[in-house]
Amino acid sequence: LQITVTLRSLPSSVLLFVFSLSVFPLPVCSLGHPPPHPAPHLLPTVHPLERQLHEAARQNLQRLGLKAEFITHDLTRPLDVPKSNFVLLDAPCTGSGTLRSHPEIKLRLTPQDVTELSELQGRMLPNAADLIEPGGVLVYSVCSVTPQEGPEVVQNFVNAHPEFMPEELPPLDIPVLREGPGIMTVPLDGVDGFYIARLRRKS
Repeated sequence: LQITVTLRSLPSSVLLFVFSLSVFPLPVCSLGHPPPHPAPHLLPTVHPLERQLHEAARQNLQRLGLKAEFITHDLTRPLDVPKSNFVLLDAPCTGSGTLRSHPEIKLRLTPQDVTELSELQGRMLPNAADLIEPGGVLVYSVCSVTPQEGPEVVQNFVNAHPEFMPEELPPLDIPVLREGPGIMTVPLDGVDGFYIARLRRKS
């Protein structure tokens, strides 16, 4: 089962994927666009905040041969669903890693935005982690290159939750830089800037 959770209280959306099977953790950021090559046995649940994107999400899932369940939830609060051995949290962020395709971001982005979103991410991450069973994997991803939204959020979480240990990600075949507990993709050759961290809960 895969579950996507959205926030009603913000203009941004969050994708939270919960799998009942161990799979390769993939960064996903585009609303309504599931991973292009998912394993055929996965059942994604997708719920973009924007209602008009529901149909696009359903069409993409149908094209990929997947079924979906739509759930809305504020992830600053605990989510009551069965625990899983894999969760991908693609948190709402400033999108600063996507300036190549969205240059208008630099016209509206403020230091306050970075502070507010990093605080929100820090509140969401523990609730995503609560869905992980012992031995399971949590992947945190944002399409931002600010240290406040990436390495600092994850490092603060690890410091407060010693039951989670950072792990190396599998090779991504794109340029990356080590940043704290995770990696930052280098925004070159059409690749956006992402921060990705993989954490395993101790058995």
